[in-house]
Amino acid sequence: MAREGLEQKLVTGYIIGFIDAEGSFSVSIKVQRDLTYGVRLDPVFSITQARREVLELIRRAIGAGRILRKPGQRHLYIYIVDNMNELIEKLIPFLDKYQNLLHVKKETYLIFRDIVLTLHKGLHKNVSLMKYLR
Repeated sequence: MAREGLEQKLVTGYIIGFIDAEGSFSVSIKVQRDLTYGVRLDPVFSITQARREVLELIRRAIGAGRILRKPGQRHLYIYIVDNMNELIEKLIPFLDKYQNLLHVKKETYLIFRDIVLTLHKGLHKNVSLMKYLR
């Protein structure tokens, strides 16, 4: 039993290290005339790799997202979490639990998390409440 616990910790450490090195936290701003506010914010977490197996391991650990061939670079795979429910219910709790292991991407993750939570709460609809709007 102790060995299984150690192996799980090593796998989790590997995954967090991989995210710290290769993960991307981004928020696209898309102008849309049909929206009340004229813009839409789309948060996306992604990792691009040549080997699908590594991305499958990460997807299983987080319990969210999908893996696709990267458009324009068919020799690569991309793991994407962009569904708001999956971001809120799966990715953020997973990364919050292990954020002390993030070093390179910790600040970027915390900003991304704040944006996702702001969007989820609907606070982005009030411009005066937007923390990162300058």
